[in-house]
Amino acid sequence: NEGLTTLRADNNKLQDDGDVPLTSLQRLKVLSLSGNQLKELPMGLESLSLEVLNIADNEFQHLPAELAELKEKHLKTLQFEGNPLVDKNRLQKILAKSKKPIKEVLEFVR
Repeated sequence: NEGLTTLRADNNKLQDDGDVPLTSLQRLKVLSLSGNQLKELPMGLESLSLEVLNIADNEFQHLPAELAELKEKHLKTLQFEGNPLVDKNRLQKILAKSKKPIKEVLEFVR
């Protein structure tokens, strides 16, 4: 549905599958994919103006490079805790010290 603004697909045992294009969901503002088995983000995420992205409790070892394409002026909430991140300590320091944590995390991914 092109008018869909919120998509919650939490705890669905989703795995990496390039067949979930989001490009047709241009009005999507909230995407929650927590509690799945994802290691990669769905295709087309960078073309959206997301305000909330929840990828907590998945299998990401690194924050996906596609996050760098998201616009920090739109993104207000980014949840990624509960992933086996290699850079977890560095990210926690960024979040603890930063006044603009989303901008700092997106710059870190870049």
